Amino acid sequence: MVSWFRAFAPAGRRRPPGGGRRDRDALLAVAFGALLVLPPVSGLFVIPLAVVAALCGWSSRRVRFGGLAVLAAVVAGAVAPLVSAVSLQDVLVMAGLDVCFGVLPWLVAVAWRARRASTEAAAAAVEQGERVRRHEAEAALARERMLLAEELHDDLGHALSLVALNLGRLELEPGIEESRRDSIAASRRQVADAVARLGASVEVLRSGRSPALASRHRHIDLDELMADARAAGAVIEVAGQPSPARVAGFGAATVFRVMQEGVTNAVKHAPRKPVTVRFDDAGDRLRIVVTNELPAGYGRTGDEVGYGLLALGERVRLAGGTVETTDSDVFTLSVMLPREGTVAADRPASVRQAPNEVRRARRRSTALIWAAALVPVVAVGCIAVAVQLLTMQQAREAKLEPAVFARIEPGDARVEVEPLLPAGELDRDDDPPAGGDCSYYAVTSNPLDDASGDYYRICFDGGVVVSADLLSAGHG
Repeated sequence: MVSWFRAFAPAGRRRPPGGGRRDRDALLAVAFGALLVLPPVSGLFVIPLAVVAALCGWSSRRVRFGGLAVLAAVVAGAVAPLVSAVSLQDVLVMAGLDVCFGVLPWLVAVAWRARRASTEAAAAAVEQGERVRRHEAEAALARERMLLAEELHDDLGHALSLVALNLGRLELEPGIEESRRDSIAASRRQVADAVARLGASVEVLRSGRSPALASRHRHIDLDELMADARAAGAVIEVAGQPSPARVAGFGAATVFRVMQEGVTNAVKHAPRKPVTVRFDDAGDRLRIVVTNELPAGYGRTGDEVGYGLLALGERVRLAGGTVETTDSDVFTLSVMLPREGTVAADRPASVRQAPNEVRRARRRSTALIWAAALVPVVAVGCIAVAVQLLTMQQAREAKLEPAVFARIEPGDARVEVEPLLPAGELDRDDDPPAGGDCSYYAVTSNPLDDASGDYYRICFDGGVVVSADLLSAGHG
């Protein structure tokens, strides 16, 4: 019903978007300015002043509203001594209270809101930059994938197909021993399988799908992998191998790739040496350790690192695992794989921390908060100094010498006493005698004197002095 009524309301009566927020901001600013300008009725007025000031600074997106309220209070304070009996000293004291309990909460709230906005803006900028860089990287990777797919298809695929063809021809050659024919047939099947895997890899490169999808184009069987390696002459011992269902939980294709690279690397660099494959299933972690003895005099030259191990390390890293190798007397390949679905939760805390840009924005905005708190403190200090200077100046103008005061007695004629009094008077408001017309004078103008703050009160009634008293600063 409400939405229907708004839809048919006159165009001139419709509230523009954000109008309610603007009205609320304006109302808070008016309340803030009124509390700054109006004289306090009690000491508790600072509580609503601080609350309204903080709300005005925090909830209002229009800082100018609060600034106009502060400006109105400044103008009112400057005009008050000119149009009323309020003294400049009272105005400064009121200004100090307004700064402490009004301007300070408002500025801190504004700075805190700006801090949150700048941090969010920095985070959004970082995220946008990451999206742009990720898009550019993906575009460059797509171009490289296409070039690599074409090269693999044209060069390596053609060469492997010729090898398989030659092996097939050699398998059918008459006069070959049966054992050699079986070896040739096994080699031909392995090359044919390699060609099939190459085709699947090329398809992945062209389409950009996850490498795990390539495993669907071939049968993954760890036992078959070990059997083929043993048939080729490798001596392999496997311990603690999990079930196929358990292996699938850690990424069957990745586990297959680890064992394949580990055995291939061992057979390549240490032929006829025994190879041990050990599995350690720790629940949410699976560790695979492949070890083999190294031949005498074996050693890598320079920074030589096999491309197979580099590719394996990258694949394991993308899966959230780690790869470690040692090659003293025994070569050890140790791979740790997390259970699929736990990589994000186990990501190091440093990856989840805010980027440097966000931290710099927070530091800048924190400095803004300190500046917002420091400005009112400096203002209050200046107001306190001004009040003290005005008090000293007023005391100098209203100083009554003790010898002169000693000569004034009740009953003296006013016309005889007034010429002896200073031109200035103190602004005091205590409880004078009933019906008395009293004037107040300073005992000393030195703020460090023990008598600082004490004053004389001389009251007249009917043209004569009715009382002449020396009062302490705490009187009344």
